[in-house]
Amino acid sequence: MDIEISIIIPFYNAEAYLGRCLKSICSQKFKEYECICVNDKSTDNGLEICLEYTKNDNRIKIINNNTNQGSSLSRKTGLDAAKGKYILFIDADDWIEQDMLEKMYKKIVSNNNDIVFCDYYEERNGKSRYMKIPVKELDTQVLLKEIFNERFSHVLWNKLVKKEIYMQVLFPHDSWAEDRVITIQGFYYAKRIGYINEALHHYCYNEKSMGNDKTLKIKRINERLNNWKAVLDFLWDKYGEKINEFEPGLSNYTNKAIKAAYMENKEIRDPRIVFEIYPYSNNHIFNKSLKINFVRKIFLFLSVKNITIQYKIMDIIWNKNIQNIYRKIYSIMRYVYRLSLKEIDGRKA
Repeated sequence: MDIEISIIIPFYNAEAYLGRCLKSICSQKFKEYECICVNDKSTDNGLEICLEYTKNDNRIKIINNNTNQGSSLSRKTGLDAAKGKYILFIDADDWIEQDMLEKMYKKIVSNNNDIVFCDYYEERNGKSRYMKIPVKELDTQVLLKEIFNERFSHVLWNKLVKKEIYMQVLFPHDSWAEDRVITIQGFYYAKRIGYINEALHHYCYNEKSMGNDKTLKIKRINERLNNWKAVLDFLWDKYGEKINEFEPGLSNYTNKAIKAAYMENKEIRDPRIVFEIYPYSNNHIFNKSLKINFVRKIFLFLSVKNITIQYKIMDIIWNKNIQNIYRKIYSIMRYVYRLSLKEIDGRKA
């Protein structure tokens, strides 16, 4: 049987969801596919679940990583082994509609598209919500702008893509927010893009996923910044000065990334981070769409100029001992104020 679509599922400790995902794949009306499960050194029973499915369906294949590589490199491992003309990445905790492959394949073949994407359902707390993707134009430049304006989904799992497109993409080493890096490159290389106005994928919001693990917060922030810098480097390489066509969304997105990471987490505060990322965004720090106060914008502006004294001031202000002094002074002032009110009331009486 010819393999038209290669489904790639990287998984790590996803035994609670993997069976549901594989069941939805094996139930597809479209049959000309292979499903490559990349075991990223799981320590649970995920591998055993996959092995059970291989007994009844020879389209299910398993690749075992020797070390934990993260989702990005695991996807690349599956891609290198894929035999299909088209690639669909699926997360292990998600599932798909029975006719997803059939409809996506028909759309991508009939119009000779390089990429086809669809709407999806968000599954959260037992409730299913239809997520409509607002589409203005099926044009690369327009869609990239919409990604930076956060009006278009950059995720991989609702997109069927020609393998030849993904083979041009540089998959990042860091796995946090890697979808954005891969999707932006893919859309740049695509000439024809299609859209299905129908929800065919179920995205499962998982509070226990690694993306929501608070113990990995610093690692997650660092890798998100690295991947965002990779996006900016790619755009600068491909567009040069024309990168300004993506403003102000591009800079506003950068502003938000820096504000969330650099300003609020002392553990990773490094002026080089801002200095390296901001050459493309220097003129847009005071963009009105940036929803942080003016003082913080000043802090960012000074950081771009490689000035760091403002953070020393912030550390002093937010020092726990200083905060305790503030509280004591505030308590004393309140106490004095209450006494003065009682004295005034006494005089009136």
